[in-house]
Amino acid sequence: MWKEIQDYNEHETPAEIDQQVMDIKFDEEFWIKVHQKQSEGSVSWNRALDEVQIENFIQDYKDNGEQEGEDPALLMLKQWPTSGQYKDSSDQLQGLEQKINQLLEILLESELNSDNRYQRFRDKEDKLWKTLLHYAAELGFLHVTKTLVKKCPGLLYLKTRDYGDKRAMLPIELALIAEKDEVAAYLIRVMWHKRVQGLFSWRPDDKMTNPLPSFFSFKCIIENPKMEKTVVAILDQMVNPHWPQLPKRKESYENEEEKEGIEGAWNTITDDPLEYHFYYHILDGDDGGRPPKNTASGLKEQMNNKYFNKRDTSCLHMIAKSYNEGALQHPVVRMLVKTKWKSYGHWFLSLQTGSFVIFLLFMSHSLLHASTKLDPTQYTDVPDILRGFCEIVTLAMAVFYICEEFHQMTIARHFYFTEWITVFDWLGLLLILCMIPLRYAESDVQWLVASLTFLFNFLRIFKFSCVTSGFGNLLLSGFRALLEQKPMLEDHLKFNWLSVLLMMAYMGIVTLILLNILIAQMSTTYTQAKKVARLEYDVDRILQLSRMEGFPFLNLRVKYYKEGDWISEMELSKELLEFSEDRSPGESVEEKLNAIRKLKENAPGCQVNGPERELLQKIVGSNDMTELPVTEKFIKSLLLNATAGKKLASLVTEEVLRIRILN
Repeated sequence: MWKEIQDYNEHETPAEIDQQVMDIKFDEEFWIKVHQKQSEGSVSWNRALDEVQIENFIQDYKDNGEQEGEDPALLMLKQWPTSGQYKDSSDQLQGLEQKINQLLEILLESELNSDNRYQRFRDKEDKLWKTLLHYAAELGFLHVTKTLVKKCPGLLYLKTRDYGDKRAMLPIELALIAEKDEVAAYLIRVMWHKRVQGLFSWRPDDKMTNPLPSFFSFKCIIENPKMEKTVVAILDQMVNPHWPQLPKRKESYENEEEKEGIEGAWNTITDDPLEYHFYYHILDGDDGGRPPKNTASGLKEQMNNKYFNKRDTSCLHMIAKSYNEGALQHPVVRMLVKTKWKSYGHWFLSLQTGSFVIFLLFMSHSLLHASTKLDPTQYTDVPDILRGFCEIVTLAMAVFYICEEFHQMTIARHFYFTEWITVFDWLGLLLILCMIPLRYAESDVQWLVASLTFLFNFLRIFKFSCVTSGFGNLLLSGFRALLEQKPMLEDHLKFNWLSVLLMMAYMGIVTLILLNILIAQMSTTYTQAKKVARLEYDVDRILQLSRMEGFPFLNLRVKYYKEGDWISEMELSKELLEFSEDRSPGESVEEKLNAIRKLKENAPGCQVNGPERELLQKIVGSNDMTELPVTEKFIKSLLLNATAGKKLASLVTEEVLRIRILN
């Protein structure tokens, strides 16, 4: 038997864990215990190996006088990851996390945790008195974090202690500071939505004399490309399903009976809320989480927040700039954009477009009429006077547009220079100003400048368009005619009949091949393009809304501010299923919702069939669906993977399913 154990030790012992780091002696006595444990119980060899290791850790802990600094769980999370072997190696650290998670699961079920000591355990040798969850969150150990939250849920809201200039922090705060995206996203989703929103909202006092900014800036997290999953998780916590018949939850209860009564009522709720409360105050706030309006004490009506910084761009604008697909497709973002667009966006965009068309009309009349005159500086008759009036209006509007561009530059800052349309804006406006000295200098260059002015100002109209692709090919023939100064028709008489026949045969074959390729790709390419088009359309609308909100005199962001909104299930479904083509066109919204509900009504271990089976197959990426535990927790975990980038059968169905199982 000892020879077999030695062979296993040489070939099967996990190589990723350093024996010196774990301070384990894999001697003959150790392997005998492992063999006995495997023989006595129905456990695997690896499980028996881990259990014996934990027993040795506990025995050493007791032999050393049960000092808190020698606690097995603390050693695993504090000392092992900081050893030289794992400190600079992310791959080995990942293997260490798996080993720690296996050992920690056994430790939390052992006699050492019989009185739930790890529920309140702190590292008092550390200045901040961190808990195990603080260490796991700071290291980015996702599996360890899930194990601790499951076994010791009280650790989720335990803070470190205040020390010096460092305030007490929750585990989620350490994960955000360390930029651990997956851990932060998981902790945010399992926390109460009010606690999460409190991290990103301002902190006013009762008298509103010295309000403090938020602990964390949601805008900074959006700008961080490493925190995309966290952004989506925060948006998830801005949706709160509402059951009006249930008592309100509290952060702290007066006694255990009150807690059992309220929490017991919430544990018996169904999965069909009457409506959802969408929170918008963080998305519309400034860098410090200050909303445009606030409710003063003793008053019900909202008043303008004098502490709100109007110059800060909104988090909604930063989401559009980040191109985080999970955030852009989120129901909170889409419903806020829809609300703003209906309130003022569509009307003001129409007004802007109409004003710009009028500007183009005045400019066109000025340039075209001036080109017919030998001396355009003379205004003798009525048409010349009308031209002069158009020139004055054009110049005044150009100055107004230049001031607007400067204002947008101060608001958008470096993002302003990333927009290609700004090149046309400045070229068109500056060339109008250049026309004045050139005209009175009687230089012939003025007509070249006038042509370029006409061209670039007409290209500026694309800032009001959401569809610009294909425009270059459409005008290619016109540009060629202008540059070559001849028509597009070519003389083919110099070619003989055989050359023409071969050319026509070649073109026919190429057209046939391309047509077949187009038909083959149409089913997937067109569907994907249509889904992406909706996403790009929302991005363009957000950017247009941000530009309108930047006008200093209109103050649209404050005037039309909404802290939140109540969205019914039917209204939400119609919005999210608007562009879905994965089901029958004749299927009603209620039928689609019923199909989604079936995903959650399946009991654990049952077989899933029909469209729901196909949806789960595409989420999981596997065809093995014989015994899938289709529980709410399982579907929620699938959606976390889907948000990370896995393709779904229906993007819209995924969004509705996400809303139905939040919290």
